[in-house]
Amino acid sequence: METTMKSKLIFCLALILSGGLFGCSDIAQHSVAAPKQDEGAKEYFKNYLAKCDTNEIRCLWFLQDNPEIGVAMTINLNKESVFTAREAYNWAEQGSQVRQLSHSQKLNLEKIIGDLPASDKNAEFDKSVFISLRNENQVKTFQYDRQYPPAIIQRIYDIGGGYFEGGKP
Repeated sequence: METTMKSKLIFCLALILSGGLFGCSDIAQHSVAAPKQDEGAKEYFKNYLAKCDTNEIRCLWFLQDNPEIGVAMTINLNKESVFTAREAYNWAEQGSQVRQLSHSQKLNLEKIIGDLPASDKNAEFDKSVFISLRNENQVKTFQYDRQYPPAIIQRIYDIGGGYFEGGKP
């Protein structure tokens, strides 16, 4: 019983320090992760994008520009479904949800993904929005500055129903 109480106290303390218990997002935003963990998170999310399957669209951006908190959306065009989740690297998957697309939404997505503009070569990894597609046997990942995304990116999120925080406030 005492071990359980200690575990609960440690969990609550971790929530308070991360700003999660009282909604103090400024604490989490200003905390600095070790560079080694940032690199591990970047690799983890690059692998998520690289594993894009045939007839799938994978979308990703980072909450508060933190490369350890990815907001992911996977659209499966074959199944006409969308999976969304907030991925906290090395911690948890939060708020996951599966939704169905209508057939016309699927057709619209198939059409607009062929019109994606070239990647923004100057976009910083943690301040980007990514879109991955598989063309035959090769995955192509597009990267854009999340503050100035092409309008088509918002359209993909609108159709897929995923949460996207882009553009200047």
